[in-house]
Amino acid sequence: MRRMTWLFVLLAALASLGAGPAAAQDRLMAGLGNNPGTPVGTPLSLPPGVRLLSVKGFDNPADCKETELGVGREELCLSFCTEEDRSYVVHIPAGTMFKHLAGEIFDRMKREGRSFQNVIMVSDLDFYIKDSWCGYLTLPPSDREEARRKKAQAVAQDKRLPAGAGGSSGGRFLIRGLCLNVEMDVPGEGAEYELGPVTSHPKLQQVLKAIKGKKIDGKQAVDLIQDAIWDVTDYQDLRPERLAKLRALPPA
Repeated sequence: MRRMTWLFVLLAALASLGAGPAAAQDRLMAGLGNNPGTPVGTPLSLPPGVRLLSVKGFDNPADCKETELGVGREELCLSFCTEEDRSYVVHIPAGTMFKHLAGEIFDRMKREGRSFQNVIMVSDLDFYIKDSWCGYLTLPPSDREEARRKKAQAVAQDKRLPAGAGGSSGGRFLIRGLCLNVEMDVPGEGAEYELGPVTSHPKLQQVLKAIKGKKIDGKQAVDLIQDAIWDVTDYQDLRPERLAKLRALPPA
């Protein structure tokens, strides 16, 4: 009987070890690489009075040609509206992730063995939202366009922008980020996303810390950051030489 008791204690100890760092690492890998689930991180909330209407992929840049923000190769189109007819500034920090949603096109792609990738922002984004009152959405199309035209005339006369704002927009923005799943498809037509959390993965945070305040200019720098992210998400190891190169990027 005593031997059985010690056996149970030993098995319990081994199980607790298995539920330690390795299990935590598995949880942090959700939604990254080929791992299912929702990316893990600190929840991000928009300011009161701002609604995020949609986050979509697109194939034709003319479909989202308003203000452009961010660094990277993957493009998403964000549409906001505001509860009051006034301007707002929305801050989305580096490390914010966007998770693709299931839909008709996504389901078809999944059956074919393909899927849209999740996307991470590697720079801080400030959205200056103006002339995007949610009330416009309740008007008939003809009245809506006339109201927007009149409002746009008034906005055109106001050239003031808050310090650090990314430029005035009628609530729609093209943002650029980087890929969290090397084997999955870029955000194309029909890809729908939701605003996710700010990553909690310690190695992704290392990458973001290494490039904070750096000049990210040109394909070579963007490719270097993307490769570092894939080291973490798909190859399970952030290579020290890659991290050193990120830290060596020139200051902004």
